[in-house]
Amino acid sequence: MAMLRVLVKGNIDQFSPLVNEFVITTLSFFDVRGKNPEAVYQAFVLGMLLNLGRDYEISSNWELDYGRYDILVVPREDRSRPAILMEMKSIAVFYEEEPEKAIKEAVEQIGRRAYARELEARGFTNVIKLVVVSDGKKVWVKKVEDEHFPAPLH
Repeated sequence: MAMLRVLVKGNIDQFSPLVNEFVITTLSFFDVRGKNPEAVYQAFVLGMLLNLGRDYEISSNWELDYGRYDILVVPREDRSRPAILMEMKSIAVFYEEEPEKAIKEAVEQIGRRAYARELEARGFTNVIKLVVVSDGKKVWVKKVEDEHFPAPLH
């Protein structure tokens, strides 16, 4: 699947339009406008990622340092491959919220909760941090550049 190949290579500029096209042609508007659209998108992405299961460990909603990430994709053996951390947000939950605001919140959450620190301690030098924001059948994917946040308080 081309979408997964570009994801594991870190080509997010190519990944984002492929995700959008897949969502438009696959998901129902009624599915992504329900009571918990973030959970629908998370399950949808997890289902796609299962195709990587031979080479990657896929996990969801586990605690990592100071919080619980949404999705984590970690190479089983080849540490030169990137680990991928995804934080999902749905703006349908927050009425009249702009995508940029949800993206900013998710980026800050990744930094504040230091999700990538444990991966780096495990020897992963290439950690791709992604924010996936949805509003109905519209999806925004943003790669989080290295952020400089203060260490979380104990």
